[in-house]
Amino acid sequence: MGVALGGTNYGGVTGTNASFKRLSSSTMDVQLGSGGRYTLSKPVATPGAVYQGLVVGVSGGHGVIRPVAARWPDAQGRFSLLLPRSARGATLRFWENQRELVSTVKAVPGGRIDVSTWPRELGQTVPRGLAVLRIPSE
Repeated sequence: MGVALGGTNYGGVTGTNASFKRLSSSTMDVQLGSGGRYTLSKPVATPGAVYQGLVVGVSGGHGVIRPVAARWPDAQGRFSLLLPRSARGATLRFWENQRELVSTVKAVPGGRIDVSTWPRELGQTVPRGLAVLRIPSE
C-alpha cells in the first residue's frame, strides 16, 4: 500500500503490506508524516458491501429531496419513496441514476435502500425531469 499527496509519495516505490479480510469492506487510518513517512493502522473489517443499481428519486425547488425511506426498483420497474413532510405543496421532478454505494443493507430488487447513502446533488449527466408531480399541501 502506498499513498501519494501532491508531489510526495509516502511508502516509497514498494509501499507497505496491509492485510485486508478477503471479500469484506474495511476501514484503515493513514497518518502522514514528514519526509514521505506514514503510519498505517491495522485494517478493521466493517459491515456492508458495495452495491450498484438504478435509483429513482425526486428533486424540488431546492434540489434533491432525501426520502425518509426508499426501495430499489423491482423486476417490473416498481419502486417506492416515502418523502418528508417538507415535500408537501412542492412540484417534484423525477430523476434516475446508476449508483454505486456502500451499504450495510443488502441490495435486492424491491428491497430497502439505505437512505443515508442518498445523493445530495445530481451530476451533470443524470437524467432528470422524467416526470413531474405536484404534491398537494394537505
